[in-house]
Amino acid sequence: MDQLEAAGIVGPQNGAKPREVLVKDIAELEEKLAHFMQQQ
Repeated sequence: MDQLEAAGIVGPQNGAKPREVLVKDIAELEEKLAHFMQQQ
């Protein structure tokens, strides 16, 4: 979950509430994952 948050895919932990999903569609998810993988 920490890596998903660092990649901008999910929001931060907010107590017992579910995390907010920050990506709107598969294209945005692929873009964020590609960018995140380049940083590592």
